[in-house]
Amino acid sequence: MGLLCVFPAYRRRGFGAAPEKRLIAWKTERGCVPFGQVEKDNLASLRLQEKPGLTRSENRIVRMRREG
Repeated sequence: MGLLCVFPAYRRRGFGAAPEKRLIAWKTERGCVPFGQVEKDNLASLRLQEKPGLTRSENRIVRMRREG
């Protein structure tokens, strides 16, 4: 899905969960493994990912980038 941002006035009303659930179902139907990347201190996003059944991985994901 990429980044998902829900405006504050619309939070906690299912606008983030609905597309998340549909995309997970779509990916699963096609044999893909759905996953999300969330900052470990972003509790709202972690809860959103857990609602449709995603679980936290024990693996650590490291992002690499080139400066300049």
